[in-house]
Amino acid sequence: MFDAFRRRDIKAALGTYHPEIEWDGRNIPDGVLARGHQAIMDHLVQWARIWADWTVEVEELAQVSPDTVIAYTRERGHSEAGVVMDEQHAEVFVVRDGKIIRRVGFSDPAEALPAVRAPSWCATTQAPG
Repeated sequence: MFDAFRRRDIKAALGTYHPEIEWDGRNIPDGVLARGHQAIMDHLVQWARIWADWTVEVEELAQVSPDTVIAYTRERGHSEAGVVMDEQHAEVFVVRDGKIIRRVGFSDPAEALPAVRAPSWCATTQAPG
C-alpha cells in the first residue's frame, strides 16, 4: 500500500483497503471518522491541498497481533504560507481476509501502541459490513 502510494498509484493503494474500511483521521484538525474508499480520497485530497511536496516515509512497521500493524512514518511537506512539516506519525492498520478494514491515525506515535493494547481496542475492531 505504501509503495503504491509513493508511486502515486492510487488505484493500487485503494485496492489494499476493504470497500467499507473504517477510516479514523480524527487525530488531525478537521479529521473525521468515516467509511469507504471515499474517506481515504477525502483525506488524501485534504492533505495534498495543504502540503506541497507531501511525502510519507515508513520508518518502522510493528506487527502487534496477527491482524494489526503499526506503521511509524515521517511526513514532510511545506505549505504555500511557508509552514514546513517534518513530523513523525503512526497509523494502525487492522487487516482481515487480506484487506485493511480499519485505519487509525496518531499524531503522536507514542500513543499508538498503548491504544492498541487497551481493552477497549478489541471492541472497536469489528469487520465492516
